[in-house]
Amino acid sequence: MVLDAFWLALLVKIVATASVVVAASVVAERAGPFWGALITCLPVVAGPAYVLLALQADAAFVAASATSGVAANAATGLFVLTLHRMAPRRGALPSLTCAIAVWLGAILAIRATSPWSAVAGLALNLVVYGAALRVAVAEAGTVAAAAPARWFELPLRALSVGLLVAGAVSISQAIGPSATGLAMAFPIAMTSLTVMLYRRLGGVAVGWVMANSLKAMPGLAVALFAVAETVVPFGVASGLVLGLLASLAWSLGLMALRYLSLRRASGFPKATGA
Repeated sequence: MVLDAFWLALLVKIVATASVVVAASVVAERAGPFWGALITCLPVVAGPAYVLLALQADAAFVAASATSGVAANAATGLFVLTLHRMAPRRGALPSLTCAIAVWLGAILAIRATSPWSAVAGLALNLVVYGAALRVAVAEAGTVAAAAPARWFELPLRALSVGLLVAGAVSISQAIGPSATGLAMAFPIAMTSLTVMLYRRLGGVAVGWVMANSLKAMPGLAVALFAVAETVVPFGVASGLVLGLLASLAWSLGLMALRYLSLRRASGFPKATGA
């Protein structure tokens, strides 16, 4: 039996998006706190979601959704901070429940004060992440030995991520661009990574990853800002590429700062000119 156009499009969205997210989360698990956070905070969900959205909506709709997403990314900062403080001391269920409740409260506040401009949303991110980094602490403790992966973990992670993103994109025309941007901002990749890390490495590892994520997550706000400001004047394809480049530039900047920090800590001599 041949699938009709709707179900075929939905299936493609689930497979494409989930494949990207699962690949990123597997790499994040094995790369350590800094690299895990950096990889997970790349636009592995937002990127495919906005590409799929662009295939069925015009540039103005995409720009409006991205503008809403910029502000919504600040709510994710509160989600990450909550996990960072709670994970080393509490179990997965209470930590995630509190983090999601904080995220929902922030999203409702952002929704109630809309419309947001891209500039105002970016400023909100600077305030939230700047404050979060000031109250974040370096978690001490021993990371547990990794538990063996169960056969259903990757398929379950893929299904949850794919259904959320595909559902948000599929109903976007009904809920409007602002709500679409908020829906696609839900930190599903961070949630699935948290569940996996809790079982395999424990809450201390979650706290470490979340501390590093507070530095990496603003890169998504910068990427969405670039999309919001460029898709209308330069075209959707160019705007999405510029958003990706903005995210990569942020990540490369963090990598450079980490390299310089390790270089200073190791006491390497400065390079001399020829």
